[in-house]
Order: sequence, then C-alpha cells, then structure tokens
Amino acid sequence: MPTVSIITDTIYTYRFIKLLVTPFKETKAYQLGLIDSNGERTKKKIENSTQRAALTPFHKLVFSVRKLMAVAPGGKSKLASYAAAWYLVKDNFKLKEESIHKILKKSGYDSIMSLVEDTEWNKNSLGQLRKGNYRTMNERLDNDKFYTIPINSKVRVSENAEPVGSIFGIDIYEVVHVNTNKKIYVTSGELLKC
Repeated sequence: MPTVSIITDTIYTYRFIKLLVTPFKETKAYQLGLIDSNGERTKKKIENSTQRAALTPFHKLVFSVRKLMAVAPGGKSKLASYAAAWYLVKDNFKLKEESIHKILKKSGYDSIMSLVEDTEWNKNSLGQLRKGNYRTMNERLDNDKFYTIPINSKVRVSENAEPVGSIFGIDIYEVVHVNTNKKIYVTSGELLKC
C-alpha cells in the first residue's frame, strides 16, 4: 500500500504545481465564468457537473494559496519551471523518472506539457553549464528548506557544472543563489545573462 500513497501524493503534487502556475485566465473555472482574472469567485451560480468539476475544493485551495502568494514580494511571477519542480519531487520521494512517467500516464496528464525549453548558449561542448553569474527567469525554491528565491535573482556557477540529474529529457543543474548562498535547481533555459 505505500506505493499507492506515493502515487497519489505524486499525482496531487503534479496537479498542485500545474494549477499553481497556470494563469487564472487559462483555467476552466475562468472560461466558464466562475472566477475572474484575479481568481476571485464571480456571482455566477454553479449549475452543472462541468462547472462543479472546474471549481472543486482542490481548485479553491490552490487559488487561495496563489492569491496569498501574490501579496508576497515576487509572488506574481511563476514559482518555478515544471521540470525543476518535478526534479524536486523526484529527488524528495526518491522516485525514478519511469515511475513518474507511469503515474502521469495513468492519471491522464501529458508530461510533454511540463517541458521547459532548453538552451545551449550557456553550455559548453560537454553539456556542462558554463562558469559565471546568471539571473533567474522564474521564482525558485531552494533545494533544502523551500525558501523562495525571487525572480531575476543573481545565481553563480563557480566552475563548469555537470547536470545533477534530468527529468523528461531536460538536464537539471544546481547553482548557488548569490544573496543567500542557497543551492537551487535550474534548467539551462531558465537562466539569463547578467
């Protein structure tokens, strides 16, 4: 039975992350007129099963968390890329990528939606992230304590970095946030030149 629990936790983690970074205007609840562009509930009554499925208690919880985060500094930007977020899940639950693929397939989610565009400008011919300073394109979570690293934060690669792993075919690198000295996971496509 522990496997069922891990599968369920992983599915809900995926759903939570996916819904958390989806703009309100791209949700089914918004398209059905149940919420406005700020995630606030409209006066429209829920009259059928399609509407009920678009605004479940789970959706309300995620929308509430997202609105709370919006008042925090940097909260209006995306939390993290799907790939880096899934790598955190993979690392935390000690899951194999094949297990995540199976879970996503059984749950009806397409892992292709979560891919981050990879880039080559900041990699050398060996696929290592080049030594230097970069800026983050997205808000990040640190690898240990889930401290939020704001968007456009300066990060450092002290020496050419090998990928620490990969998920969905995307290499994941560990870099250091300059202000806090905390390690964070990134993809090469999420880094900007300083």
